[in-house]
Amino acid sequence: KRRSFIEVVFQALINQNIENFERLSKESKKYFKEDEAIYWEIQTLLFPTKENYQQLTNFSQTVLGGIRGLFRFADSEGDFEKMHQLINSLPAKQMDTSWAQQALFQMAVQENDWDKALKILKNLKKGIISFYGLNLI
Repeated sequence: KRRSFIEVVFQALINQNIENFERLSKESKKYFKEDEAIYWEIQTLLFPTKENYQQLTNFSQTVLGGIRGLFRFADSEGDFEKMHQLINSLPAKQMDTSWAQQALFQMAVQENDWDKALKILKNLKKGIISFYGLNLI
């Protein structure tokens, strides 16, 4: 039943059947508990709000998704202090993800710290190249 419900949610998202989003949001409580990460993943898919992204940060398996969403909100609001707080709140193992490195690069550019931006860009480039099995740098 849970899997079928998730399929219904994805179908509504694909079809942008917005009038069903509220119903699906309420119905998700039948299948998932609020202390489950998947409940908040569904809520965030249906309603990508700051509050729902904040809930994602409460679970180890979804913390990066929550921080990414909150970072986008902070960026759109020009809240650079919040962007720094969010990046600094990432667990150490998440700091090496390409998204975190791209976010750090973006912040360095916004601060006109070109030395830091170049260093991050080189690290990003190395990661991308090593991902494809190339060694050009």
